[in-house]
Amino acid sequence: MPIAFITIGQSPRPDIMPALTSFLGGMEVIERGALDDVDIADLASLAADDGDIPLATTAFGREVLVGKRRIMPLLQGAIDRVPARAQDIVLPCIGSFPDVSSPVPLLMPGHLLKQDVASRWPEVAVLGVLAPVQQQMEMNRAMWPLHSISFEVASPYSSPAQIHEAGFRFRQLGIRHIVMNCMGYTSAMRHDLARSSGVDIILPGEVTARALAVLQS
Repeated sequence: MPIAFITIGQSPRPDIMPALTSFLGGMEVIERGALDDVDIADLASLAADDGDIPLATTAFGREVLVGKRRIMPLLQGAIDRVPARAQDIVLPCIGSFPDVSSPVPLLMPGHLLKQDVASRWPEVAVLGVLAPVQQQMEMNRAMWPLHSISFEVASPYSSPAQIHEAGFRFRQLGIRHIVMNCMGYTSAMRHDLARSSGVDIILPGEVTARALAVLQS
């Protein structure tokens, strides 16, 4: 039976899917996107308003920011269109989506990431967090309540120099543990951040891929 991946943007996602599916062998993979049926002219209507959380994704070949509340009905619709034969559904986004429903097990990378950080770095007081947009700072403070947060911004969909420069800022602040808090970050970006920061990095895509490997074993 296949496993389905539901992005908050448009499918397919060739930038992140090879890493996520690297341990799945020949298993059939289904991709759907919350923005698959949205016209480019309608993207502006999905932007975050006051009090909403902007989420970074891709559509029409570029980065777009969508409001979490506004994307929810479209995300649920994409889940509802997954064929009944799918055995699991993965939402490749760090955001929490407690209100979505699924007839099969739903994997949330944000939960997996928190478990991985708690297991690997239980005594860390200050956690470096890299996120795509400044407006996600409060979301990240809520996500990591047991840590003080050193927050830097670098979008995975813009210049690689932003990530490199963020690593130098983490280094200057003496940050020793960093989480790249977006599924859009790739292994190449993690290596770049590790070089400029000089420290250990946790990448949610790799955490999710390992969890899928265990699930399918």
